[in-house]
Amino acid sequence: MMHPIDRIWTVVLFVVLSAIDIAFNAAAGPAAVAAGAHVEGRPVTAQALGLGAQAGATKAGILAFLGFLGLANLTSVAATMLIIIMATIFGICVLVTAQVSYALIGDTPTALLKAALVAALPLQLPEGYGMYFAVNRYRKEDKFSGESMNTFHYSRTLALWITTVVWDAIAGVTFAAMAQNLGYPVCKLGTAAAAGAVYGVFSGLSKMIAYIAWGLYYRNK
Repeated sequence: MMHPIDRIWTVVLFVVLSAIDIAFNAAAGPAAVAAGAHVEGRPVTAQALGLGAQAGATKAGILAFLGFLGLANLTSVAATMLIIIMATIFGICVLVTAQVSYALIGDTPTALLKAALVAALPLQLPEGYGMYFAVNRYRKEDKFSGESMNTFHYSRTLALWITTVVWDAIAGVTFAAMAQNLGYPVCKLGTAAAAGAVYGVFSGLSKMIAYIAWGLYYRNK
């Protein structure tokens, strides 16, 4: 059973890493908007940048809240949190899409909500295997030491970042393609891919920070 002081430090680390994750995602949103505007050759507006930041922070905030709830039962949080996160990525994508759509056009077209639902599929892996799963995975499974642990740990962390970038780009293309097929084109596929990849660069960095931090934390226990 986890010692009370260990539980406190685990919660503190989780809160700090969650704040970092929210900050990175809040920065990822405007960066993705700017990248998309650059590819399209259009000027970027302050409103669009603000909505990008709001959307990124909303997504990360919801995941942080779910992860924090999971800390109430660290002994079995891994499987439970993975299922919850995978189930709610769909809801988060739809919620954020509705939020941005309503702010921009005062409406939430069904086509965009359906597109968001489908685009959530590629996001299951990078979000489900991120910070909120790593906390328990390291505690229970990764009992490495020395050079072998370092090699395995950091190579896997880099792979996680690359995977996040790729899947976010795929999610962007999926959203744009689905919206276009449903009669509500939002942007070119290349634009969506660029925006998604840029978002993944930022959000992936926060995952790398969290993954390394949890690894070092439990390695020194």
